[in-house]
Formats: sequence, structure tokens, C-alpha cells
Amino acid sequence: MAFSSATAAWKPDDVETMVELLQTSLVKPIKPTKRHIMYLSGVDNMLGYVRPNRTILFYREEKTSSSAVADLQIALSSVLVSYYPLAGRIILVELTEARCDMEFAELQRDNFNMHPVFRRLVPMDDATASNHPHDPIVSIQVTGFRGGLMVGFAVLHSAADGYSVWNFIRALSEYNFHPKSRITISSP
Repeated sequence: MAFSSATAAWKPDDVETMVELLQTSLVKPIKPTKRHIMYLSGVDNMLGYVRPNRTILFYREEKTSSSAVADLQIALSSVLVSYYPLAGRIILVELTEARCDMEFAELQRDNFNMHPVFRRLVPMDDATASNHPHDPIVSIQVTGFRGGLMVGFAVLHSAADGYSVWNFIRALSEYNFHPKSRITISSP
């Protein structure tokens, strides 16, 4: 594994202990959604065994990770009404709060180039398929750093391609910034 000079001193054991998972909650749509079977194409069934689409977004600290999680829970429950297939078979999305014992400025100095801690910032690192009804299709992790926070998204590829994942993230963002207005949530 190659690391930049800024991360050359890191050992795998250090990375494992740097990120602490604080709590995990399950978020469901704010109102009832359609209940019907949606079949996947043969290609989508094969893609179920591919690692999930994973995205990391970084923010300078404007709020604590706890308040970001609370805001995201509200936005998620509203957006999942339109994006109900992402809520899964039991209609829940996994949302985790974590903290990282690291300065946000250290990642920023290195232009957010790949860092060993990134693998711990996005959930579902070992997921390849959702064969159990209670497995999440979407998992989100909000991690607080000293001086910033990060939101990591993981969505099974059989449920959404990269373009659809970005539309979902955009809809969450729109709702999060304008929760009281009557905006039209971006359709899936």
C-alpha cells in the first residue's frame, strides 16, 4: 500500500483506533410509501455482488456531528418518501455517527488525497450483496474531526448507479438547506 509522505508514519493499527463509532440509528420515510415488489434486471442482479458506490464529502466544521446527524435524520426521512426503493425491504436506512481523533486541517493540507483513515469513514466496507432482508441498501456515516466533519455514503450498486446516488445526495442537500420551504425534491 502506498501512502503520501504526510501519511507515511501511519500504521494500520493506528487507523483502526482513530475512528470511534458512537451510535447507529435506522431512519425510515416520514410517511408510508408504496409496498410492491421491484425486480432487478439480470445485469443489476450481477452488480449486487460488486462493492457499493461509496462517496465521501468533507465540510469545515459549521456544526457538531451530533447536530449534523439530527438534521440528516430529518432530511432522510423526508427524501426517502420519493426515493423509497433505497430504504430497502424493511424501509430503513442505516445512519451512523462517529468521531475521528485527527485534525481536519491535516487532511486539508494534503488536498484530501487518499489517506488510510478514509476506509473507516464510509460504511459497508465489506458489503458485496444484500441477501438478507435486514441488510441496509443505503448506509450513511457522519464523522466528526477536530475542525471539520465528513459524510460518507454507501449505496449498493444493484439499487442505484453513480448518477442516481448523486441525485439522492443532491435531494438530501436541497432538503437540508431549505427544510421549511416547499421545494420539489429531485426525482430519482
